[in-house]
Amino acid sequence: MNVFRVRCARAVVAATTVGLCVVTVAAGPAGAVARSKPPKPFTSDSIVIQKSLGGITLGSTLAAASKRFPAKDCSSGGCSYTTATYSVNFVMAQRRVHSKPFVGQVSLNATKTSNTPATQLRTSKGIGIGSTARQLKKAYPQATGSRKDGYVLQGRGQHETIFDFTGKHVSYIQLHNINIG
Repeated sequence: MNVFRVRCARAVVAATTVGLCVVTVAAGPAGAVARSKPPKPFTSDSIVIQKSLGGITLGSTLAAASKRFPAKDCSSGGCSYTTATYSVNFVMAQRRVHSKPFVGQVSLNATKTSNTPATQLRTSKGIGIGSTARQLKKAYPQATGSRKDGYVLQGRGQHETIFDFTGKHVSYIQLHNINIG
C-alpha cells in the first residue's frame, strides 16, 4: 500500500508570493526495527516543540541541518529523506530577498505508526509518531484542533507545531517558523 501526503506552503517574500508543495510517497509495510541510536538522518531522538525535530533545528543553516542527509537528497531548497516507513523533509526559507536562507519548516511523515525508527522520536512529554489524540491533549492541553483536522501548538510569533493523524494515531509532525498561510 502506498501513502501519499501533500503539504503546501505559501510565503510572501518581498512583493512576490512563493508557493511550495511537498509530496511524500512512502511504501509499506515493513518489518519491526529496534535501534539504540536515532534513525537516519536524525542526530537526536527528541522533538523540541517549536524548536527542533530529531536534531534539525528551525532557523539553522542548510549545512548544519543537512549533516546526516545523503548529498543526493539535498538541494539549496532543503533536504528530503524517505524510507519504507517514514520520510523527513526540511525546507529552507528567507525573510526577504537576498537574506541568508534558514530552515523554515521540518516535518516527519510515517506510513506505519508503531514499532518503526520514526516512533523513536518523542517530545519531553512522550508525544510522537503513534501517540493518540487523548495522549496528545493530556500532554499539551493548550493544543487546538481535532483528530480529524490535526492539532496545533501555537508558539511565539509564527512558530507552530502541527500533529496530524491517520486513524487514531499521530502520523505526521511539522514544525515551522514562517507564515505558511
